[in-house]
Amino acid sequence: MGACLLQEGKPIGYATKAFTESQQKQPQISKEAWAIRFGCKKFHSFVYGKELMIETDHKPLETIFNNPIQRAPIRLQGVLYDILQYSPKIKYVKGTMIPIADVLSRDCEADEDEVNHDEEIYLIHAIGNTLRVRIVKATAADSELQALKKAIMKKRHENVKNTQKIINKYSSFKQEITFEDGLLMKGNKIILPNNMKNSMITEAHTGHVGISTTLKRLRQTFFWNGLTVDTKNYVEKCAIGQQTQHANQKETLILRGIPEYPFQLVSTDIFKFKGDDCLLIADHYSGFTDFRKLKSATSAEVILLLRQWFSVHGIPEILESDGGPQFTSHSFKEFKIKWRFQHRVSSPHYPQSNGFAERNVQTVKGILKRCWSDGSDPYLAMLLRRNTPRNNILKSPS
Repeated sequence: MGACLLQEGKPIGYATKAFTESQQKQPQISKEAWAIRFGCKKFHSFVYGKELMIETDHKPLETIFNNPIQRAPIRLQGVLYDILQYSPKIKYVKGTMIPIADVLSRDCEADEDEVNHDEEIYLIHAIGNTLRVRIVKATAADSELQALKKAIMKKRHENVKNTQKIINKYSSFKQEITFEDGLLMKGNKIILPNNMKNSMITEAHTGHVGISTTLKRLRQTFFWNGLTVDTKNYVEKCAIGQQTQHANQKETLILRGIPEYPFQLVSTDIFKFKGDDCLLIADHYSGFTDFRKLKSATSAEVILLLRQWFSVHGIPEILESDGGPQFTSHSFKEFKIKWRFQHRVSSPHYPQSNGFAERNVQTVKGILKRCWSDGSDPYLAMLLRRNTPRNNILKSPS
């Protein structure tokens, strides 16, 4: 990698450094970015605190530097943060217009004993090693992704469209694509091979959740062209999901107030499923929901389960419930005093007054019905629900 410091178009100094063996195996875009960082660090005393223009013959870098850092490939984000202190302007210049360094400054060899200080953790994905190996093997066998890999590893990244017609659909975001440890990445998402798309949609649809939740689960980790359309088509054809969907959606319930921390305001309710009584709790702050089967619908059994939950999550400041006998008994009042929480009661004949709990009961019942229909594990479905972000702003309940 080389850099030339210019002032008023005239060279002030040259610098060159050889890539290590591991760096030589990286995509061209990474090498070009490292060269920019090397130049800034090498000439730090000359350029720090001054207006800096960086000229490069690698056009995708101009786009990447002009976009928000979080949109850049993971491996390049560290480079961008390092260069941020110089407030540079990146300008694309044809290679024929880039100053050529003198022969002597290019006479360098890689120091094999040099310690590589560029080792970092670039990305952590919530996928097991077995799945990662499957994706790596499928990527290696996918002709489309292999053509894309060859294109991004070449110097002339801007000629992706001319490499093969099959990868034209990637040209609009080619500057975001990198190759990491056998996986093709778009930013921080894994580009999934064609033969694994249906299996990953099936995994994300565990519990027969709706289109929106399934898409959120997939978008946390994966990317492919047509992800939204493929997912919608799959979910809409799910027979069990169609049988259990709600006929009419009710308007969003207005909460009495937004809590300030997890488990400050918790709602609880008792519901029946297949003849069994179940107790539910739902945290208003995080949206965390859990349920347990009751051995008997007595106040003592309800208190026992609540004690177990409170010992794990903490004692809530306020517990909301309906006015059922389990929550108005003398033993429950003693439990409230001993464990030092407020108990707020709604009308048993007006479920909307405890609307948050009723809405979560509806959700949990839907999961149980769908899992019961296809014999899948309801607790795994609940786990996936807790791990899924609620929307683009709110994080997952967990």
